[in-house]
Amino acid sequence: MRGIAALVVLFHHSLLTIPVLAAVYENDAVPVEDVASVAWMLVHTPLHNLWEGKGAVYIFFVLSGVVLTLPVLRG
Repeated sequence: MRGIAALVVLFHHSLLTIPVLAAVYENDAVPVEDVASVAWMLVHTPLHNLWEGKGAVYIFFVLSGVVLTLPVLRG
């Protein structure tokens, strides 16, 4: 799971190099004339989960905390 979360963060950062998607990420809006565009699909469909970097970072850190805490709790 941590590996998948890390890949999602990597994918998120690579998609932010595309100006249209960077603008969508910063403004959280896609122009109306671009409703059929890839940017619209990546924002307003379940495909958004493929590049949800913030959520993936949270999952990564929570799972890392569990992995690091379990050996201490076991003794």
